[in-house]
Amino acid sequence: MHKVQTIVTHQEPNMPTAPTRPSVDAPDFAILHDQALRRAQELRREAVDDFWRGTDAAWSAGLATARRSAQRLAYRLARHAQLRRGPSQAK
Repeated sequence: MHKVQTIVTHQEPNMPTAPTRPSVDAPDFAILHDQALRRAQELRREAVDDFWRGTDAAWSAGLATARRSAQRLAYRLARHAQLRRGPSQAK
């Protein structure tokens, strides 16, 4: 009879164990929880402020570009109309 020999070609990595939380009693936990909530609110407020500051800057830049483009278009349309009238009517 033939023996079947198993060859290990792949080893599973050693899975790290989940970190254990230190034991915290209820009053300390409530204090930590309140601190975490306040910090989360601060971070959220900062993120919203940063978002709107960036949005305002992008909006302002877009408006400046649009204004410049509109001015250039108005100039070109006026120039085109002037050239269509001919040299005798050009001012």
